[in-house]
Amino acid sequence: MELVKYKQNLRVIGDKVFSYNTRVATIKNGLLLVHGYWSMTTSKHVNYVADMLGLEKVMNTDATKRAKIESEREEVEESNSSLKTIALVASLGDIFGKNQKESNDWKARMLKAGLEGRGLIMPDDWDSLSEETKQARLDDALAQLQ
Repeated sequence: MELVKYKQNLRVIGDKVFSYNTRVATIKNGLLLVHGYWSMTTSKHVNYVADMLGLEKVMNTDATKRAKIESEREEVEESNSSLKTIALVASLGDIFGKNQKESNDWKARMLKAGLEGRGLIMPDDWDSLSEETKQARLDDALAQLQ
């Protein structure tokens, strides 16, 4: 459905209504089942869909719980996909590196770039570790991301 007024932040996909990336309502049997109480902007989105499709808005607490669980699951899946991508790019160090040091340096750079602010802490003595130890630790970290 084309939602001209709010086309950047409002989507209707099948029977699901999304405001930004959050599922906020479901279309069912001529009703718009609203999954909770929302911000002013999201409420405008819900009202707009109801008006455009001639639907009656109804609060749906069961759907609210399901939508929240589904939204959280989607966020986890997105995060997992992002982590797998970081691991894949870092693993390319095995291909790009001419030797173990270059490979380790690539992997460490990619992990730092991709995981900055997401809990990655490199040990203070990282630069003094042997290349074999670095490789083992990096490979273990990459295995955890995949």
